[in-house]
Amino acid sequence: MKPLAYPKTVRLLRRRDFDRVFAGGRPFRDARLTLHVLANGRAESRLGIVVGRKVKTAIVRNRIKRWVREAFRRRRAELPAGFDLVVLPRAPRELDAGTVEESLVKLGAACARALARREPPAAPPPPPPPSGKQGA
Repeated sequence: MKPLAYPKTVRLLRRRDFDRVFAGGRPFRDARLTLHVLANGRAESRLGIVVGRKVKTAIVRNRIKRWVREAFRRRRAELPAGFDLVVLPRAPRELDAGTVEESLVKLGAACARALARREPPAAPPPPPPPSGKQGA
């Protein structure tokens, strides 16, 4: 894989993945973007982008998504690895390609600092014993 590629393996595509990040992830915010972060157990991070309909036209929504994808593609090495990242614009009128990239890198650094301070997660609980009749 090319180092600056943006393959499907680094994209969040399913609604359940987005829901999982929103439900269990940690948000990091600045004036322009919100970055929700949740560990994914993979070697690399995956990106999801949500631009709501409060951004009035599809042209502007798609432009913002292109800027976020490009910033992620170019600066992926500076973002924490092994996480699902969901980006939401907070101030779409103040965004351009440069400010999106700047905010994404700044939020990624804040995320990395916060995760470095955090203790490793506890071991998951053992699975429950199987229920139902056995050998019948």
